[in-house]
Amino acid sequence: MNDRILEGRALRERLAERDSHVAARNQGDNGDESRYADKRGTYTKGLQHFPVGSVPPSYPGLVQPASYKSFKDALLSGSPSDFERILVGSPGPGSKGRLNGPQGGLALCLNGLDSSQFYTPPAPPLASLDYAVELIELYWASLAWTVPFANYPADATVAAAAAELTTHAANYYGPKTPAGKVTPTLLFRGPFPGEANGPYLSQLLSLPATFGALTIDQKYATLQPPKQYMTTPAAYIAVQNGGVPAYPPPGPAQAIQDGAGLAAYTHDDVLYQAYLIASQVLATAGHPANPGLPYLSSNSQKGFATLGGPDLAALIGLVASESLKAVWWQKWFVHLRHRPEEGGYLVHLQKTAAFDPATPNPIVGTSVAVAKSAAANGGSFLLPQAFPEGSPTHAAYPTGHGAVGGACITILKFFWDGNVPIPGGLPGLTLDGELHKLASNISFGHGIFAGIHWRSDTVESIKLGEEVALSVLEDRVQSYNEPFSVTITRLDGTPYTISNR
Repeated sequence: MNDRILEGRALRERLAERDSHVAARNQGDNGDESRYADKRGTYTKGLQHFPVGSVPPSYPGLVQPASYKSFKDALLSGSPSDFERILVGSPGPGSKGRLNGPQGGLALCLNGLDSSQFYTPPAPPLASLDYAVELIELYWASLAWTVPFANYPADATVAAAAAELTTHAANYYGPKTPAGKVTPTLLFRGPFPGEANGPYLSQLLSLPATFGALTIDQKYATLQPPKQYMTTPAAYIAVQNGGVPAYPPPGPAQAIQDGAGLAAYTHDDVLYQAYLIASQVLATAGHPANPGLPYLSSNSQKGFATLGGPDLAALIGLVASESLKAVWWQKWFVHLRHRPEEGGYLVHLQKTAAFDPATPNPIVGTSVAVAKSAAANGGSFLLPQAFPEGSPTHAAYPTGHGAVGGACITILKFFWDGNVPIPGGLPGLTLDGELHKLASNISFGHGIFAGIHWRSDTVESIKLGEEVALSVLEDRVQSYNEPFSVTITRLDGTPYTISNR
């Protein structure tokens, strides 16, 4: 056995030993699963639900107990054979409505910390005001999703949304003015530094790029005309049982300009594509590298397999994969948070049937947004969805799009100088702010504008993704020969140094 093999084994053992001593925080859900016997506040999509015509206490659209038990048995045992025994609503190898990869959360991690060592706080409980305000925001997004971002300051629907969310400012966790007001220019934005500056859409979704010999003009197929789905109980229950109606053919490619465009982008994107393209935008624009990279001062070398372009591209894919493992563990084995479409159905039951008026919190039922949505959808109080199938068949919290975003922008900060504007872009807007905006744009496009994720899904997931990426980097750079220290600015505004010295 040669010295390199021994050295590599020693490094692996040393890093594994170090990582194993990072204590896992106590994980816990929001209590809804044990609180409600009918599992109204828990993710059940894809399982078997009571059909239209069922009478209380077996409300149509709520999960059948035997199906839920088979689901929980598999999650508790982790046995592959138990996962095959889950009583899903649309079984069969060709069914598109099967559960979306729950065993992915059980994959062990060989890069950085294990999934179980990361933490996301419990999601807002079903009966809480925080939950209610998140749901009200989603109804407003369904009403404003075709308003061009550039028109937000003058649009009446946007103004009404900002006004109602301001009345719930204490429980609204989006950005607000120092006086606690939600304004049209802050509506549907993320909370991280720089996101409130400049246009809603990150420049990294619009500036040109080259990808090798391929020229990238950032225009994307959209929904023409945009349409919303799942606004009747029958359509809702069919989808909860695993039905996947056909997705409409795309419209002509154009620059993204509204929430509908962001939603369409995320229906078919490769999860890390926005960040891989963003890296090419920066390379094409000649954006300066992170000043801590060692080859900037070398007279004889430049980075390639390590600390160069191929390393950057590979790391974007690597941290995307590792962050998905962490998210899938949290989704399936900790939180099991239900989807907004399930929350909207509970509102519909509140308003049209003899259903518990306390879940969700009754402020949702009196919301201006809910009333406007019902008036536009034939009296249905269901939350309109951008996609015929609504959400994918995995639990809401955290979100894969958000965690991948948080992980990938951390890699981009590692390689690029985040403190300066993008060459050829808008002046005064630093790269870090545009990266934060990019992660929120993509995750809110998939979540808030499509109606399939909660605000907190995105915010907590972007934080989770950052933690995963930092963990991967901390281990990976120990294998590099070049001594260096790279400092980035974290999502909370604090500096963080990654070093192998």
